[in-house]
This record gives sequence, C-alpha cells and structure tokens, in this order.
Amino acid sequence: MVSCCMIGSIDLIMKDKKTGKYTVYDIKTSTKGWTDKDKKDQTKINQLLFYKHFFSKKLGVDPEMIEVKFFIVRRKIYEAAEFPMKRVQEFVPAQGKIKMKQAVEDLKSFVQDAFTPDGKHVDKIYPKNTDSCKWCPFKDDKTLCDKKNK
Repeated sequence: MVSCCMIGSIDLIMKDKKTGKYTVYDIKTSTKGWTDKDKKDQTKINQLLFYKHFFSKKLGVDPEMIEVKFFIVRRKIYEAAEFPMKRVQEFVPAQGKIKMKQAVEDLKSFVQDAFTPDGKHVDKIYPKNTDSCKWCPFKDDKTLCDKKNK
C-alpha cells in the first residue's frame, strides 16, 4: 500500500495557556445559519474530527487536550425579524474516542474504495449524492443527471 500524507487548512487554533488545551475552529458561512440537518451532516463533522486526529498526531498532543468547534457566520440578518438574530452560531459536535475512530474508519474506507493499492484512482461509477441538487452544476443537464428536479 502507498503511504501518503494528509494536507488540509485549519481556519483557527487557539491554546489556553492555563490548561494547555487547544480549540480548533472551522469557520463556515451560511445564508440563514445551520439547521438540525446541517448539524447532523456526518461529512461536515468528520472534517473537524480529521483536524483533531491529524493535529494530535502531528504535534503529539493527547486528543483529550483538543476540542473542535464550528464557528458559523450568518450572511443575512433580517432587520424586520420578530426576535433579534445572532450573526454567529457555534456548534460543538460529539468528538469522543468512538466518534474519532468512526471518522478515521470512514476515511480509510473511502481511500480503499477510491484508490488501488499502488495509489491509482479507481475508475468506476459512484453513487450520486442527491442531497445537494440545489447547488449541482449538472442539475439541468439530463445527459449528466437523471434525477427528477422540481
């Protein structure tokens, strides 16, 4: 199997000088803020868990000394809203040992599915992610997408 490295960009890392604990932030923008569906999106959560995992490995820091959080910035604030709207949301996903292990297993499974042992891309048809049709550039091209769009 080919060994490789993980390359990523972390938005912000803060260290508490008193406790020695790190907080890793991933800054997201959102038109209206995150809904419950966004907070349950395992792909988004895994991104933070990868940051925690690889940051821990790279610096030799105990994962228990690292907390990860989403910092969600709302693009639109409605002045006429019935109640005051917050510009910023913070979301802290579950990030214990079991969740970390599941995220790493998801990554290993993806790599084994998408690449050959010598590092070449596996050319095959992958299942469509039909949760993001609204943003898909192929949604109106019936030769590329057979999903029925409304």
